[in-house]
Amino acid sequence: MRASLALALVVLLLAGCATPIPSKDDFGASALIAVGNVPPGFAEFNRFDPATNDLLADQLCATPFQRLEENALEATPGRFEQLMARCRTHVPLFGS
Repeated sequence: MRASLALALVVLLLAGCATPIPSKDDFGASALIAVGNVPPGFAEFNRFDPATNDLLADQLCATPFQRLEENALEATPGRFEQLMARCRTHVPLFGS
């Protein structure tokens, strides 16, 4: 019993030392904001609050997010806002 427990602990220790899996950690969120006279079809389809970009980024990340880039582009009709963000790296309590 003790030998199997020791073996299980060694396996868990080795699994914790595995190399990290490479991943793309940045993402984007965008919104079309109605400005001026907008046709009714566009206005109903694009009821979008610019603060929703922050909400989407907050929901995608388990850790707080960092803003990388925020753009406001002209669009017809309205304005197109884009947020590029990255989730902050998780720092474990123990280990490296």
